[in-house]
Amino acid sequence: MKIFLYLFALCATGLAAGCGGGGGGGPRTSASPPPQPPPPCVQTADFGCVAPQKFREELDSLADDFRGEEEFRNQWGLAAIGADRAYARLELEHGSEIEPGAGQTVGLIDTGIDARHPFFDGKTVTEEHLDNASDEAGARFSHGTAVASVIAGRPPSTFSAGLRPAPGVAPGADIAMFAVPTGSGGEDYVPVSLSGAGQGDDRWASYIDRALARSLDFVNVSVGFHGIVEQYSERELRDAYGKTVAALTQTGANEKTVFVWAAGNANGQPCDPADFAGNPELCR
Repeated sequence: MKIFLYLFALCATGLAAGCGGGGGGGPRTSASPPPQPPPPCVQTADFGCVAPQKFREELDSLADDFRGEEEFRNQWGLAAIGADRAYARLELEHGSEIEPGAGQTVGLIDTGIDARHPFFDGKTVTEEHLDNASDEAGARFSHGTAVASVIAGRPPSTFSAGLRPAPGVAPGADIAMFAVPTGSGGEDYVPVSLSGAGQGDDRWASYIDRALARSLDFVNVSVGFHGIVEQYSERELRDAYGKTVAALTQTGANEKTVFVWAAGNANGQPCDPADFAGNPELCR
């Protein structure tokens, strides 16, 4: 992709004005106008500083290229979050050699990970098993492995049955998995009681503190209660999750970790409208 850099020369001209007067003084010269600032530009990796309009044109063109790639089209979520434009900006500003996510480690609090999965070849994957979480390596279902692949998977060039699987959002990132025990799911999608939720406050606060000890920039949490926390005040929620909220606040931290938390992930599972008498539209 070629980017043409246009250079504009600015020149300022001083005008001399002569005038006569009763005293017969000499000619006066007006002051030259101040030098004009150069036109604004956007710095690129390979082509120097380009005009904003040209940068936007190249950004749009590169984003179109990314959206047209088969691997990109195979993961609808990439387009949904605007990854095409993010990838285009990364390439324009840092060059095509930089892989999205390079130099970052993304933390996950999830069921565990199969670090030997081919989607993670060539990257650093660490795992801590908390509260006697099971090891999910090998030929078994692993929710954490699936989520990690969506975030940072780097699929091999050839895969089973000739498929071309989509890469993760940030295939250059490394992974720090904090494996935690979870339920099996599959129950009806019902409101969450604060009394039941509050029983996990100590446990969740400890999970968050363990992740914070790694000084990660981002931590993804795709596990939680099977249902909706609804019709409770902020004060009631803070009281039920006091230690968890305190851990998430990260008081005193100069650079805080961003936690990305899944919410409302019913995935089409059934619910009973009678359970949502106050807000029946939630069960649709």
